[in-house]
Amino acid sequence: MRIKLLLLSILASILFWSCEDELEKLPLLQTMDGNYYISETQAFEALIASYDPLQYNFSAGVYHFRWFFGNFTTTDVRPGGSGPNDQPQLQAFNSFSYVPSNIHLNGDWTAQYQGVYRTNALINMLPEIKMNDSTKFQMMAEGKFLRAFYYFNLVTAYGGVPLVDHVLAPNEFQMGRASEDEIWDFIELNLEEAIDDLRLRSELSFDDYGRVTKGAARALLLKTLVYREKWSDAVILGDIIINTNQYSLDADYEDIFTIAGENGPGSIFEIQRSSQGGGYWGNVNGANDGNLAVVYQLPRGAYGGWGFNIPQQSFIDEFESGDPRMSASVFQIGDELCDRGTLSKSSTGFDHDYYSKKYFACRSEHELISIGDPVMNGEVNDRVIRYADVLLLTAEAHYHQGDEVLARNLVNQVRARARRSASDPDAVLADITSSGATLLSAIYHERDVELGLEGEKFFDLVRTGRAATILADLGFEEGTHEHFPIPLRQIDLSGGNMTQNDGY
Repeated sequence: MRIKLLLLSILASILFWSCEDELEKLPLLQTMDGNYYISETQAFEALIASYDPLQYNFSAGVYHFRWFFGNFTTTDVRPGGSGPNDQPQLQAFNSFSYVPSNIHLNGDWTAQYQGVYRTNALINMLPEIKMNDSTKFQMMAEGKFLRAFYYFNLVTAYGGVPLVDHVLAPNEFQMGRASEDEIWDFIELNLEEAIDDLRLRSELSFDDYGRVTKGAARALLLKTLVYREKWSDAVILGDIIINTNQYSLDADYEDIFTIAGENGPGSIFEIQRSSQGGGYWGNVNGANDGNLAVVYQLPRGAYGGWGFNIPQQSFIDEFESGDPRMSASVFQIGDELCDRGTLSKSSTGFDHDYYSKKYFACRSEHELISIGDPVMNGEVNDRVIRYADVLLLTAEAHYHQGDEVLARNLVNQVRARARRSASDPDAVLADITSSGATLLSAIYHERDVELGLEGEKFFDLVRTGRAATILADLGFEEGTHEHFPIPLRQIDLSGGNMTQNDGY
């Protein structure tokens, strides 16, 4: 049984819970019964519980998605909804007018630290459990990857945050912030320690799809090295991932985002989803295994969605003429939305020309959820790290190390796959032949279109120093908006020990 289904059967009875009342009482984390872990079965339940916060779309009483942070803060999209008064704290992302009391920031922060708590509990207790050593080491490695992943989300959003590497005692709750470099060092350490004891993708059985692999740990470490501009180390690691031959680009770009394309050849890390959770609107405690991004992004009106994450013409204009990735990324007026009919402005009730397509698996409306709340709680997986991302990050690293030939080769592999998806492959997406700054711009462009609407854009602009120029018209201010504000609720719970980011 795949991990997305294991979450359903195990988490209903697991001792780990994340009650919102408790989160109001305790900053960051919760206490637990230290005697809980006594068997391998319980250790596995704790491992599954450590994966669970990956799925959270709803924490601390509010919706949150990584693409709120990575998409809404760019010119690629507008928040949408029913208009500028629909969820004003969400609309604020598109004008950099959010404040520390923004509820969506607190929801995200809460979810990430729930993940940190659960992985800490797993990692701290595993050494005391009598079980097969190789199984124990693998579980430990998965826990370290997950802890690194939660911290990666935190440090890229907020900069320095509290560094918690164990289950806290009550007298430790009110922590200050570690530096940004300390968090990055901790991420690197966890990933380096995890790699040796994880399995290769080819060693997973079908039942294990969704569990962390060596490739996932290496890929997240590669992203970390690129964020830190450790180019020589990134070149070595990127080449290792490529040369393992564990991954390849899907033959057709559009297939990546279908149900059939889940956990495909280009999938390095993917959050598993299911439509069988009961439609609990992304609530915690294992019931939120559906993907609420589907209903959030689907058009309003006759199509049953909420109409957020609306692509803009500037995003469409990023694509070269004939690039098939454009039609795989967005719905246009006149497109068929499966059994929902033809997309039209009259049926949506709004004047938008485009809607996001990547979270919509084109399944029948009645197949998306079979029990519980009848409103969709979609089953499409979150594609978190794809092989194309690794190729482009490695290309960027090679460029900075002076190997433009290999940089071009890697970018052109990504373009060649997109070209194969075109109706006339010979007419579109010629190979990149440029050098110098033009080549670097071509790498950035390729990331913009290949990973479009997947929540990477804002973070790419910040790490490459382009945000102040490209996002100026939205209100981005250099020296402030590279990071989001620390949620006010968390500063209050820390007793003032956590300081606020500059400019807020």
